[in-house]
Amino acid sequence: MNTHSFEREVIDFFAHLFNAQENNYWGYITNGGSEGRDGKGYTFN
Repeated sequence: MNTHSFEREVIDFFAHLFNAQENNYWGYITNGGSEGRDGKGYTFN
């Protein structure tokens, strides 16, 4: 199953929530564990 479109929706949601500039953000979804816990699952400039 390709989840790219679902992941994109989540990134877009949080970008909007944090007032990120349109088309000036990126991120990816983690499956949990230490990567998600350490806050490396999303980045906004």
